[in-house]
Amino acid sequence: MKRIAASAKLYDILEYICHLHRLPLAVTWIPYGQDGNTNSKGKRILCIDDSACYVNHWKMDRFVDEYARYRLHIL
Repeated sequence: MKRIAASAKLYDILEYICHLHRLPLAVTWIPYGQDGNTNSKGKRILCIDDSACYVNHWKMDRFVDEYARYRLHIL
């Protein structure tokens, strides 16, 4: 329940910022998986939380769909 509420709040904030600054898109990256959110090489993993993304332009929907499939590995 807390994650759903947090996602809804993030969505509202991103919507406000996109309209204020005329941005076409805002996405939220969150930790992915279990076990400390790291892969076998010890890198942290993030992914796009599409429920906490705001798209202000229809052409950006495809961008979010495409990049939501990928994981971001950080040091």
